[in-house]
Amino acid sequence: MEETSFRHGDDLSSVGPLRISPCRDERSVASWLKEHWGSESIVVHGKRHRAQDLFALKACYSPSDQHCLSRSLPTKKPRHYVGMITYVDRGLTWEIITLDADPPGRGIGTALVQAMTARALAVGVIGLSVTTTNDNLSALGFWQSQGFRMVRVRPDAVAVARCLKPEIPRVAENGIPIRDEVDLILGLG
Repeated sequence: MEETSFRHGDDLSSVGPLRISPCRDERSVASWLKEHWGSESIVVHGKRHRAQDLFALKACYSPSDQHCLSRSLPTKKPRHYVGMITYVDRGLTWEIITLDADPPGRGIGTALVQAMTARALAVGVIGLSVTTTNDNLSALGFWQSQGFRMVRVRPDAVAVARCLKPEIPRVAENGIPIRDEVDLILGLG
């Protein structure tokens, strides 16, 4: 799957179809992670994942430019991409490391998950997994709405992550202490 097009019934559809394609540019992935996560690396399960270690799919609205470089959207600033999902290939399963849509709530994240699911099914992957933290109520809701099921809570796992990435906050913007990792899975096939 080189590129997938989605059209959503929201106010962004006027800029063209949403195009999802592999992002093979390590610098683009690193820049996206830095902007959306504050660092070019992400820590999950006590392991640091750097941009160069991740596979990625990018999303953009661009009817004419297959590289998603020509359109800007009504977001806080013009950008090349409006969404990205990063993951690690673990053989029969793929672990999602990050998912971001900018702006959120417009179907971009859902389209990225659908494109990744189709890509995984095409190569015989039997499951997708993702980990979030206990404070991230919107992520927990989103992943469950995509068919993922909670399978494990890792108490105090974020303390281990902070040893590798001390900039992880102790308390979320919603006032909930950030302590535990929550694993979710989606069976395929």
